[in-house]
Amino acid sequence: MQITTSSGKYSVKHYPDLIKSWKKEGNYFYFYTTETILEIRVVSDKIIRFRYAADGKFQRDFSYAISEKLEESPVDFGIKEWEETFEIYTSAVRVYIARDNMRITITDLDGRIINQDEMGFHWQYYLKKGGKIVYCTINSG
Repeated sequence: MQITTSSGKYSVKHYPDLIKSWKKEGNYFYFYTTETILEIRVVSDKIIRFRYAADGKFQRDFSYAISEKLEESPVDFGIKEWEETFEIYTSAVRVYIARDNMRITITDLDGRIINQDEMGFHWQYYLKKGGKIVYCTINSG
């Protein structure tokens, strides 16, 4: 776990550390660090869902971004392991997960970046009110 300091009503910021293991279950991939679990679900060739369990426990599976009526489309997909990243691929996109900090980069088939983490997923505890504050910073251009 990588940590930066903070003061006041928030705890220190927690960042995922090195991916220690991974597994595939159907169209789901799970990546494990010391504290964090990343779940990647291949819904279709163009729809990939990301869920994080900051302290190793997933909360209720709910998303405003995904309709309850969404049906998974059968799609060919797979995973490749590289020295610095994992690559999940479909016929339309490539998703790269950095081994050292779980930062995500999504590209089209020609390698053009569609979306890329800046600092990536991280969190801190809200000491005065309880719970966690979750962050995910994206490069915009």
